[in-house]
Amino acid sequence: MSLAAQRDPSHSKEIPRFCSSMPAPESADDEGNHGSRRSGCAPSRDREEATMRLRDENASAYSSIFILRELAPEVLARVPDALHRIVTSRDAKVLRRRWHESPGRRSHLSIREAGAVARAHVLTACPSMSDSELFGLHHRLGFDRLPVSLVIAGDRLSIKSWHLELDGEANLAFMHRLVDLACGLPDTPFPRAVRLPVLRGAVRASAPLAVKEALAYRRDHVTPMQSAPEPTDAQRLREAVHLDSAELDERVIAAVRRATDERTTVNSALIAAVAETAAEIHRGQGDPVVSVPVHLGKWAGGPVVGNFILNHRLGGLRSTRWHPCGVRDLLAEAQTRAGFGGFLWDLQWPLKARIRRRSAVAAAQPELTVQISAIRSPRPFPTQAWVSGRPNVVFGSIGPYPAFFTLLWRVGDAVVVAVEDETHAFDSSQYMSVLSRKLGDLIGVRAEPSPSRALPVGA
Repeated sequence: MSLAAQRDPSHSKEIPRFCSSMPAPESADDEGNHGSRRSGCAPSRDREEATMRLRDENASAYSSIFILRELAPEVLARVPDALHRIVTSRDAKVLRRRWHESPGRRSHLSIREAGAVARAHVLTACPSMSDSELFGLHHRLGFDRLPVSLVIAGDRLSIKSWHLELDGEANLAFMHRLVDLACGLPDTPFPRAVRLPVLRGAVRASAPLAVKEALAYRRDHVTPMQSAPEPTDAQRLREAVHLDSAELDERVIAAVRRATDERTTVNSALIAAVAETAAEIHRGQGDPVVSVPVHLGKWAGGPVVGNFILNHRLGGLRSTRWHPCGVRDLLAEAQTRAGFGGFLWDLQWPLKARIRRRSAVAAAQPELTVQISAIRSPRPFPTQAWVSGRPNVVFGSIGPYPAFFTLLWRVGDAVVVAVEDETHAFDSSQYMSVLSRKLGDLIGVRAEPSPSRALPVGA
């Protein structure tokens, strides 16, 4: 089956260049800045900008892909116009930024330039592609002038974003805004970002901890994002990436909540069940690291433009006892201790070369990781977006090395569980069945899997 994407002539006549290494022409942004030129900046702002630039550059090897399935035809038809409206909004400056590797700087598209190329970032692909094929195709297309791109394949919309410009929270805000506009709902501008987030975060997070303790905790528990080249990329894309998803509906989440006590939460119970599931279906003999992203936005006091997360190690997949109470303690500890340790490291921005050397060492000895991300949508999706009225999504995250990734996505009162396996070190076909059993044990009900999309826990 051919994986060549074909352009829908109704979207745009312009043929885009999909080449992540091709610099876009430098142009003035909408606030009078030109490229990366700055004037009159205080030293603290220079340090802050250098810190955030380092964070973003270190995430340049990562991108994420959401595939929204079974969307209504009229919603898909309005997607190109919705993207154009977003990227030409004055509040969407982050979608008009572009990092250029060789000069090591950013440039900005003007609103007019972004509007001229927006619809060219919506492609169409063969409707009969599997989700894995669509995922692989979209990854290979790279990025052009914008840090986002869209591919429509039948009733599916694949949304890819570059982690260098959009972290998880910003990605969710973009996706919600795109779907809302495609459904004909009012626009919701991106919130105004706080100024000097690293400095604010360091001050707010410093109270509970001593510097020595915070740095020691970071050294032992925080995993640097690996910004090395992608040596396994070609091999990965020759093999099918396993993607699957299911929904834990309101009834199941309510049962999980009843099974928790004051020492546990729904999130800690779900993360524990996911880790136990991964341990049971792991085919290898080692002890892969289990990590979760910790968002540091609460320390900054508001929304942040750029990457503001740490990858926090919870423990070894086999050597850790995955109990909801213990997971809650680990997460609470990560928020307090890893926060300050991370900010202290960020403020030492001249150590960029050392970070790159550490990344090169990590590249030589890639580590199998199990990543679990728990996120919450800022608001429910409009029911008219999906034919069934409920979100139907698969998700994958691409980094320098293959990973086993589970997304726990809270949408309203339900949770979408999306799993991606690039490693082929797990019996991923059994994932949902085993997770259903683990959750059934938690809430005191055993259930057999069924072919329906809703995970039949407690049926």
